[in-house]
Amino acid sequence: METRKAYIEKLSARLKEWDARIDLLKAHAEEARADAKIAVHRQIAELKDLRQEAAQRLAELHEAGDEKWQDIHDRAEKLADDVKKTLKKAA
Repeated sequence: METRKAYIEKLSARLKEWDARIDLLKAHAEEARADAKIAVHRQIAELKDLRQEAAQRLAELHEAGDEKWQDIHDRAEKLADDVKKTLKKAA
């Protein structure tokens, strides 16, 4: 089982990766046709919302006691799955 500290580091790294992928999607959207731009921008907005929620989970992890961190971990993992699915759709 992951330790709380290790998971915080892992989630921080994921946030940085997601930021980079969002920036890449923005660059691709600028080169796309008008109808594709709309779809990509919609997905970028969804990713930004999910990323913000993940950042909130990270903040909660920093403040959570040992008894609550597993619950926050589980919610963050669910959120990570949602981000992966959205990134896959956007690609």
